Amino acid sequence: MKNILNKIFGAIGEYINIKKFLIVVLVIGTPIGLWSIVYPWGNIKYKMTVTIETPEGIKSGSAVREFTIISVPRLLPEAGPSKWIKGEAVVVDLGERGVVFAVMGTDDYYNLYNAFPIEGASTSSGIRYYNSLKNAKASLALKDRPLMVTFKDIKDPKTVTPVYHVTEGVDSAGQTNGTFTAEDQFEELFGTGVTLKDITIETTNERVTNVVGEYLGKLHAVGPHQFVEGKK
Repeated sequence: MKNILNKIFGAIGEYINIKKFLIVVLVIGTPIGLWSIVYPWGNIKYKMTVTIETPEGIKSGSAVREFTIISVPRLLPEAGPSKWIKGEAVVVDLGERGVVFAVMGTDDYYNLYNAFPIEGASTSSGIRYYNSLKNAKASLALKDRPLMVTFKDIKDPKTVTPVYHVTEGVDSAGQTNGTFTAEDQFEELFGTGVTLKDITIETTNERVTNVVGEYLGKLHAVGPHQFVEGKK
């Protein structure tokens, strides 16, 4: 009889503890859940792949970057979500011809926005949209392609040299006119038959890559050219 009573009281005690736990979860979890609905956040990983055609065959390299965006109450009209990027440049090793780096932009998350455009990309609905993308893939339009550079001497940062850069045209009044052209030095720097084939953006669950360090050591930037962002 005593053993039975002990089991009964033990079961009651366990039930009470579980009930207390559930109450705590509801008290804490409900406001957090409601907050995340009104002010969502995103942690989106995307992979940029640069493909180059050479006489030796196709060469490509990829970099996985992580974009975090957190929406907050707009206490001021100009206030917006917090955003930051963690990642690195894309490295394409052309062997004896040299190495190409597709450097990171000031606001590199625009690569994601441009590949998968939606009105109000940084709004709550935009964040939910990018969170929902699974293994989506698209090529970057000419106007959205990143700056690419090389080093005439990989051991000397001063020898950094532009390889590919897209510029917007201007009209007679000096205003941009929406036309874009590429300043392409691939053949001049790497030889006949070396051309840019494609640049794609793909959402992914892969880890953020760490390739740049194999070529540049701890060098994260040279002047305006950013090779590593948000990493030690």
